[in-house]
Amino acid sequence: MIENYLIIYDVRNKNTKYNKIYKLLNKYYSKRLQKSVFLIQEDRNEMRKLSNKISRIIDQENDKLLIIPLCDDDWESVSMIGAEKKKGIEKKDFVVL
Repeated sequence: MIENYLIIYDVRNKNTKYNKIYKLLNKYYSKRLQKSVFLIQEDRNEMRKLSNKISRIIDQENDKLLIIPLCDDDWESVSMIGAEKKKGIEKKDFVVL
């Protein structure tokens, strides 16, 4: 079953780790909201795999990764204001709380 997730990350070494995480998240069905913020729709098994892959990239002592599950009601109530909509992200695709 496909579920909705908000992924937020903050890495210390912006050049290498950031690019690896970005490329990895781009392989999944995701909407990039900001440089380190993505909305993803995937099943739990794929999210576990993604989480494990990212865990091997980040420095557990200095970097941060948040994976926040969103229920369907939260996903449906997302609204976007501002420039991102102009870049192909539609209001119906996500909600920013």
